[in-house]
Amino acid sequence: MAKTIQEGQIQELKELLGAHLCKSRLSSSLVGEVLKHQGKDLIRDWETVLRRRVKAISKMFARRVIVDPKMSPQQMLDAIGRKQNIVSSAVASMPRGKSGEIIVHFFPLTFFDSYLRVERLDEEYRIRGLKPHPIAQGQVNIDDPTFADRYSNNCYWEDTHGNLCFEKFYLWGGVERHANVDLLNVWLGTQWFGGVYKS
Repeated sequence: MAKTIQEGQIQELKELLGAHLCKSRLSSSLVGEVLKHQGKDLIRDWETVLRRRVKAISKMFARRVIVDPKMSPQQMLDAIGRKQNIVSSAVASMPRGKSGEIIVHFFPLTFFDSYLRVERLDEEYRIRGLKPHPIAQGQVNIDDPTFADRYSNNCYWEDTHGNLCFEKFYLWGGVERHANVDLLNVWLGTQWFGGVYKS
């Protein structure tokens, strides 16, 4: 059975919140009014936010990879060895991110509409403290050629013109291994998305 939140973690939350609020320049008298009349509701609001973030990471899992700083996006795609369906401008705009030892985290999303809005993607990454790292995610698929057979995995970025670009590794029809990089993608059912912690 997993342990519940520990006293040390509660103290860390207090210190983080306190340090942030000290810089907030909020009115002392108005904060006092809120504490006096809405204190319990405020605590429940904070707990709700924390619960949401805890739930968001509850199904995440991670893979550790070594990213070669000299590897280009196209070299990464070639090394994966899947059938490529790519838009060259999207590949060229792919951000490199950090190199060296990287931990890539994956989380599931389920969609009932055909297209996923970037606002939702941004929010899903934000509440997990993640950001996309297409090259590191590609390295996961290089290291484990069957990874995308089990976990259809995706990430996204914007090019210099504000176009939304996608990277997707998946098994088509249960037999064909694909690697897509394009400016538009369709999301159906459960998909996995990858990213690395911002800090």
